This record gives sequence, C-alpha cells and structure tokens, in this order.
Amino acid sequence: MGEVGAPVRSRLGRRGRGGGAGAGLAVLAICAVVASTAGGAAAAVPASPQRPAAISPVFQPICEVWAGGAAATAQDATAACRGAVSTLAMETCAEARTENLDVQIDAIRERAFRSARTAGAKAAINRDDAAWLANRIPVCRAGLAGAGGTIVGVVVATCEQDVSGARLAALAGRTVATAQLTATDQVDPAATQFVTAATGTRIGAIDTQGDQTGGVVIAWVVDGGYHGAVVDPSAFTYRDGTFVDRGVVVGHVAGHVVAPGRQYVFDIDYSRLAMDPHRRSGAGRFEYVSGGKVVAAWR
Repeated sequence: MGEVGAPVRSRLGRRGRGGGAGAGLAVLAICAVVASTAGGAAAAVPASPQRPAAISPVFQPICEVWAGGAAATAQDATAACRGAVSTLAMETCAEARTENLDVQIDAIRERAFRSARTAGAKAAINRDDAAWLANRIPVCRAGLAGAGGTIVGVVVATCEQDVSGARLAALAGRTVATAQLTATDQVDPAATQFVTAATGTRIGAIDTQGDQTGGVVIAWVVDGGYHGAVVDPSAFTYRDGTFVDRGVVVGHVAGHVVAPGRQYVFDIDYSRLAMDPHRRSGAGRFEYVSGGKVVAAWR
C-alpha cells in the first residue's frame, strides 16, 4: 500500500494551495511529458508533411503538483504524518496519503488502459483521468475564496485525499459505509463536513437556523465534481426511525446543474421535526441518498 518503507518525497516542488483550474491544467501538461517518458515511448515523427504517422496513446499517470509534476509514487505516510502538528506538516501528511491513493488509482486505470482494444478507448481513459485530476483542486477550493489563514491549505490537502479515496473505492468496487458527519452552524466554510462521491462531487450540510414550527433549516452545499452535478432535493431528507421529513425546498430550481469546481447552496426547511415521535432519543439525522443508498448522515 506504500504506507511504510517508501521514501517521503521531497517537497521542493510544493506549490501554494491558491491554485484554481489553471493550476490543475498546468499539471496535466507536465503529466503528458512524464507519461511519455515513463511509458518508454517517444512521440512518433511524421513520415512526411502530407502523411503524419499515427501516434499510439500512452498511459498518463497522475502527476502531483506538490512534487513538481512528477508521477505519483509510493510514500512513507507513517513517517510523513508522525508528529504532524504544524500546518505545513499536516499538508505534507495529507499529500503523502493522497499520493499513495493515487498510485493505487494508477494501477487500476493502467490495467484498464492496457486491456483496451482500440486507440480511441485508450485515449478516452486518459481523457477521463485528466478531467478528474484537473477538477481535484478546484472542487476542493470551491467556497473557500473568502476564507483566510494557513488552515485553508490543510483543508484543501485533506479534501484532495478524500477525492482520491472516493475515486479509488469506486474503481476498486468497494462498498463504502455511510459517512457519519456533523452539521455545523459555523459561518467558517472550512468547518463544513463533506462527503465525497466517486466523481469528486462533494456534499455538505450547514445548520443555519430554526423555524417557527420548531423545525430546522439546513443549507445543503454542493461542490461540482468533474462531470458537474444535477441537484435533486428529494435526495436530502431527515429520518428518525420510521419518521421521515422531506422538508420544503426554499429558493431552488428543480434540476439545477452545478458546474465542475463550482459551489451551489440551497435551503430545505424541515418544518415537521416537532412531529417526530422519536425526537427525544436524539437518533434523528439528515441524510443524503444516492442510488438508493444512504451515502452520508449528519446529526
């Protein structure tokens, strides 16, 4: 798994976490160069100006911006995370863990690439990987434009780990347990707890206020993954045993599409909570459901 025994990569190529979509695209350009070198294949030279030779696609691995654009390699995350208390050390810890996930993602994707029977199928795998990677930093910075302080770097680094972890789980066909999270009432965007989908889309919940009925208004936060996201309010409910409150949607257009790397927030007023016969147990939770499965629950 690359957690122990591998060297901790020198962070001489570290970049600040202020990068947006442009930073991700710059990395992809470096990735293409690294991939052609790592794959042992040089670019074909055209046979003539009139009839250029066909270039067979070469697998493009994940290349890490914090490592100067080098391809992901196994890291000793145990060493990198030991005693990580400063913001820089916490970033490095998250980066090492992310890189180990990326190595595993590359292994799965390269097997699919090599088994693909056509150049078009191979190119499609590279394009999908590139689009996902290009969106990883933007989706992790969505909503943080007004946030300040060095903690933002840690939040983004940890988010990148979550994005890679979700993609790896999906590629490996792993069943992921329902994420148990806390709905914050803080205005600090770094305090919101998110669940991350395989596409990189992230969902968070903010407990904004109570209402006159004794219910609660939840601001649902959706950060678009690399395919974007279509918001379905019926996927966001309150459940306490047999009691379900689907809430009243406030200020949301049905079928709203969130662009990749952008943040969208809408409110749902759960106005029937006072009718919950089990409310004294404290077991009620706000759920996000996708594909018939409870992906995350906030209390």
